[in-house]
Amino acid sequence: MSIFFYYIFVSLFLTFVTSYFFAPQLIKILSLPLSKFIKTEDYDFIFTNIFEVFTTYVTLAFYGTIFLNFPLFLYFLYLFVRPGLFKYEKNLLTFMYKIFILFVLFSVFFTYYLILPFMLSFLLDFDLITNSSFIVLRMETRIYDYVIFFCNLTFLYCFFIFQIPTLFIIFVYFKQPNILFFYKKRRVFIVTSFIIGCLFSSPDLISLFIVSFPFIFFFECVVFICILKNNYENNLYLNIVESCLNGKRQVC
Repeated sequence: MSIFFYYIFVSLFLTFVTSYFFAPQLIKILSLPLSKFIKTEDYDFIFTNIFEVFTTYVTLAFYGTIFLNFPLFLYFLYLFVRPGLFKYEKNLLTFMYKIFILFVLFSVFFTYYLILPFMLSFLLDFDLITNSSFIVLRMETRIYDYVIFFCNLTFLYCFFIFQIPTLFIIFVYFKQPNILFFYKKRRVFIVTSFIIGCLFSSPDLISLFIVSFPFIFFFECVVFICILKNNYENNLYLNIVESCLNGKRQVC
């Protein structure tokens, strides 16, 4: 057990230090979706106190450390409990770990290339400098606010929103509740998906469908696969029963 803590500590330390020293490059990557909406060439981030840049680098390094080391922590936890598991339990945990990593990677690209651009498109659908007869508005984004906004949005979609399909797979595997429950509650889940889309997307119709559609798609895929699986098991059971009955008849 102590060797696991040693590896985790070393991984956390190295990831934090590396993320801190490469924080300017990471901020440059994170700001690419925002730069598409900038209409002036001299626009850049600002900071309002002498500690803000340092705080931003530390915060970004902290988020990066947690994000990159959480899968490693789950893997070490799996290695710790593995000796006391049955073979089918090992296979289940391995499968769920792969599904978790797959959804995390998918949610990162989905958030970076779809969710964030659409949110910025709605929120920044105006000039950076707005002149009116009453007031002059100029957009000056604080670097700390943008980094926090991006990290919170990514964590929300990676570890909460897009892990809902993983829960469905777990429920279906343990058959609690059974597939009939999911089939009867399809309308409720579709409405719930749109409610989630309203809460965690910008208030426009395209963003709503972009957020809601993956939940509905994964839900329908899980239900469809489970129906096929149940039909296959039922047909297999009927074939076995029929074979047994035919065997008894031949003996008689």
